[in-house]
Amino acid sequence: DTRPLAVNMTAFNRPLGLVGWHAVMPATEWSTVFNQPDGEMRAALLQSSSLSPPVDLVIDYYARMRERHSLVAATNRLWDPKDWHQIGNQTVVTMIGNRQVRWKEAVITSIAQRRLVWSSYWMDGRFTISPFTIKALQLKTALSGGEGAALVVVSTEIDGAIDDSRQ
Repeated sequence: DTRPLAVNMTAFNRPLGLVGWHAVMPATEWSTVFNQPDGEMRAALLQSSSLSPPVDLVIDYYARMRERHSLVAATNRLWDPKDWHQIGNQTVVTMIGNRQVRWKEAVITSIAQRRLVWSSYWMDGRFTISPFTIKALQLKTALSGGEGAALVVVSTEIDGAIDDSRQ
């Protein structure tokens, strides 16, 4: 816990550049509530050829798990429960490049809107939706190195059919 911590924030500070998308301001009414990540990226992208709402991206990065700085802590939330309530959930699988990634999907609602929230953990070069897998990988990486882990979340407002928001 007392070892010095060096986090390279270069990747977090680079602007996102995806063909057919442009950066816009992230949502202000929704955000993750994670305890003191070592690095954080918040961005939003809008598809140029679509009338769909922006897609928000949040990456909360932990260089090393330690007291009060943990990816899977009981106090961490994907949304503020005072403002948002979950009304649906399931597991979805998408492709990122040539890799299949499983996401936990939540449909949440507030007084003003509904949102689709997909989340997955990343550690040891792999994605998982299992907090138990992250705990096992913490032990492995503490012994072998490469302790960094992240929460990756994408979210968008649901302004029509939920399948349209998934696309």
